[in-house]
Amino acid sequence: MRLAGLNDERGTRAPALEDRQLPFPPAEPEPFEHHGKYWNLDYVAFLPRPLQKPIPETWIPSISAESMEWAAKNRICLAASWSPSEQVAESFEYYRRYASEHCGWQAGPQHCVVSRDIYVGETNAIARAEAEKDLLVGPAEEFGGSPANYGRSVADGYFSKQATAFKKGEHIGVMEIKNWSFEQLQEAGISIVGDPDYVTEQILRQCRMMGTDKIMMRPVFGRLRLSQVKKSLELMAKEVLPNLNKEKIVIPAQAAVTAL
Repeated sequence: MRLAGLNDERGTRAPALEDRQLPFPPAEPEPFEHHGKYWNLDYVAFLPRPLQKPIPETWIPSISAESMEWAAKNRICLAASWSPSEQVAESFEYYRRYASEHCGWQAGPQHCVVSRDIYVGETNAIARAEAEKDLLVGPAEEFGGSPANYGRSVADGYFSKQATAFKKGEHIGVMEIKNWSFEQLQEAGISIVGDPDYVTEQILRQCRMMGTDKIMMRPVFGRLRLSQVKKSLELMAKEVLPNLNKEKIVIPAQAAVTAL
């Protein structure tokens, strides 16, 4: 649950950090009170309430070290998207290492998931022709409505100094890829657009690189037509998923532990 964005007018990161002190996920999702420095709430409710008991696994999308540490402390699964595969792999590794060294538990492949824009066509050329335009306008339209002075730096309080210090290079996220080309998105693994063989290969590659056994398909982006989405999903179901089911995804780090 999140009560406010990090760029909150009442002190940037501080209100969001208080959000993390709230019980999430609660043992029983019943309404509760919260009275803190920034939030004074008489009634907080999780709606709709999950029917399953125990509550299904919970995921938190994060790019900062602080959020990953909070997720590890609370044994909440980590999600990522909109970043190159190498950077997502760095985030997942940081999360696993922190869970092991500071929280006393081992986060496995099942505790991390990455979301990707995926489109399957009969051939690579057809897939690109059908999806490229919508793929390129997706980030711009879905995240382009923010103010012109939208900040994402340490100076304006969006990040702390240590938020992305664990990464080898400067963080790349949705605001940074808004004007990327089709080739850049494909090379970075942010999009997976191609024929069934290409899509299968890229999904397996990313799973092995990131140490996860989950990739969440985002089948609708930009202004894709329903007919296009259905066609892509049918090819995914008929020609990609059966291939993935035949493959045993071996995570290199996991294999090394098993060998020991």
